Amino acid sequence: MKSKYYAGKIQSSMSTATQTKPSPAIKWLFKEKFIRYTDKVLDYGCGRTARNADWLRVKIGVPTYAYDPYWGVPMLGGAAWLKEYISDEIPPLEKFDVVFTSFVLNVVTKKEQDKIIKHCKELAPIQIHIVRNDTIEAAEKAIRRQVNPTYSFFIYEFQGNPESPVDVTNLAYYGFSTSRGFQRHITEIQGYKTIKSTHNYRIFMK
Repeated sequence: MKSKYYAGKIQSSMSTATQTKPSPAIKWLFKEKFIRYTDKVLDYGCGRTARNADWLRVKIGVPTYAYDPYWGVPMLGGAAWLKEYISDEIPPLEKFDVVFTSFVLNVVTKKEQDKIIKHCKELAPIQIHIVRNDTIEAAEKAIRRQVNPTYSFFIYEFQGNPESPVDVTNLAYYGFSTSRGFQRHITEIQGYKTIKSTHNYRIFMK
């Protein structure tokens, strides 16, 4: 039976989020009051620089907890609320007003994506997911190279016919690898509404 989604090894789980400036999407969310001064916020999958969490907690003064299972370290005593601290876990009794992910759902498999969305629902009444919105162009470049594991998956397992033209939209949606890492094109999240869409990013909220 053919698999619908690529579920193989992801090449870039620890090679993303290298930027240090806050995401324009996060600035927009604060400006439009989707994130407020009085909110207790969780940056879920903050990356190794925690750029969005640091902007919120240092520049703006919003209490923001930085969490990342890859880049975090054990944070006893709540140190993950402080600048430059990233926790590898979320305290079991900690609850938040807002939880957000930024360019996280694009770089995981469908199974892990569903797990993250479910976990965020348990952590805060307001959940925001920021995803990349330019992965179709990246998919076209990846197809030209034809040297990544998700390309092989799509051709031989999903599409099943290496002689047929590659459907770029499907390849982007189900996942592919580029020099920037694994990417998945996300057009919707069930139960969420799109509150902003640009060429570079899309914001889902519930």
